[in-house]
Amino acid sequence: MKTIIQWNVNGYYAHYEQLQIIIKQHNPDILCLQETNFKKNHNPSMKNYSLLVKNRVNTNFASGGVAIAISNKYSATEIPLKTNLEAIAATVHFPNKINVCNVYLPNSQPLHLQDVQDLLEQIPPPVILTGDFNSHNPLWGSSRIDARGKIIEKILQDPNLILLNTGHPTHFNASNGSLSTIDLTICDPRVAQRTEWSVIDDLHDSDHFPIKVTYEDNSSHCQFLQTPKWNLDKINWETYQNQINKSLASIGEHAINPIKINDIVNGWEQIIVLKTL
Repeated sequence: MKTIIQWNVNGYYAHYEQLQIIIKQHNPDILCLQETNFKKNHNPSMKNYSLLVKNRVNTNFASGGVAIAISNKYSATEIPLKTNLEAIAATVHFPNKINVCNVYLPNSQPLHLQDVQDLLEQIPPPVILTGDFNSHNPLWGSSRIDARGKIIEKILQDPNLILLNTGHPTHFNASNGSLSTIDLTICDPRVAQRTEWSVIDDLHDSDHFPIKVTYEDNSSHCQFLQTPKWNLDKINWETYQNQINKSLASIGEHAINPIKINDIVNGWEQIIVLKTL
């Protein structure tokens, strides 16, 4: 099993010691961090990990930003992204390939559906998307829905995307003591069937709970399931048409009944399957 930790660290250096505790306790293969708060030209390093960062550039002080830390045990390459969002992505070989994207969508900036769609189109499956979306929707455990939550809900209408959240709160508001769910984990069905999602019930001095995703990657016998597709190039259309004509001819004008119709339909389905193998 591989372990991915996603966490709005609320300042990498401010909570570095807590980050090291998380690493010691959970031994993550990948860390996806939001609000790293690096200065725009800062390029840090992390012991035992390859650290990829995207820092906020339109500011004169350290704020925002995202990072993906990948254990040095694995080969990994950054996926170049064309986006205005605070996002970074990488291909990791476990040795099976998985594409990981990490985002931070701050409340201070407007969120547009097209920006999120454009980002996802740049990351091929198998994919896992982690981040602080600052979006509210009962679909992932919020008590209310906002405009940003509606946008993410539209994204999740794509049948190739699965939300892993269980409804467990991921954020603590210290000003009023309330809990909310704004940190999301989204992946495609091939990844979803191999993952377990949970919240670590310790803020580690941040205002967000770390999220732990365990992922099975057994390269010896568990390869990704491929979406079935018809091979239309190999269909024997002449045989298929002859079989249909015979079936139609066998139906008398007054002999139609539900049972016989079902038998004929099943027969047609079998013809299609056999001729596409």
